[in-house]
Amino acid sequence: MQYRISGSGRVLIFVPGLDGTGELFYRQEKELAKHFMVVICSLRDSGDFTYKDLIQDLADLITKLDKGTVTLCGESFGGTISLQFALAYPKLLEKLVIVNSFPYFRNRTLFITGRLLLAFTPYKFIQLSRVAAVHLGLLAEDMAVEERERFISITTKVPKLAIARRMDLIRGYDVRDKLSEITTPTLFLAARQDRLQNSVLEAEFMVSQLSNAKVKKVKILENMGHTPLPSPKCSLLEIFREMDFLPK
Repeated sequence: MQYRISGSGRVLIFVPGLDGTGELFYRQEKELAKHFMVVICSLRDSGDFTYKDLIQDLADLITKLDKGTVTLCGESFGGTISLQFALAYPKLLEKLVIVNSFPYFRNRTLFITGRLLLAFTPYKFIQLSRVAAVHLGLLAEDMAVEERERFISITTKVPKLAIARRMDLIRGYDVRDKLSEITTPTLFLAARQDRLQNSVLEAEFMVSQLSNAKVKKVKILENMGHTPLPSPKCSLLEIFREMDFLPK
């Protein structure tokens, strides 16, 4: 697993979404590095990897860092990895932050349609449609023009097979009946304007199921979409302060 480190202190690992690069954490990294050792990792992007592989990659990284327990911040697909990591390796975690994620992807029609388009549409056309969606404000809606170009540059260089494999993992993913086993203090961040899914509904459902978590909180991100972390409206540092999630 490739990764980079900035800052010092308690470890916070960013687990990226479907793009898998970790590069969309750029706006949050500088501020958080004043309070954490921020570790931005990239996910596997080749082979028939499984969730078990991705979880083990994280466990190996934490062992390599040798800094004690860590905070995982998982966005969307990264949230699905982080939730399962909390089930598999609770003793390695200090806190859990889940951003616009889900225990099960409920909109199966949207999911199947997206997966079929990915399989049968030339990837160049998919990339062009993503560019169009960004410029129309359907994606990255909170970003300035120059930041939208950065978003496009990051998300259009991801290998098609990596996206397809991650989507295949989501298809079989369902931890709804296991959420009560999570004991790690957990903060759910949910964007009100998420067009991909009802993130507020998912966050409220998940927090209701974490009956054994020591701490469980939900923060609603008003006027933000599915990818809030590159947005100037979103400051994880301020949210952590507000929700008492900074290191003691």
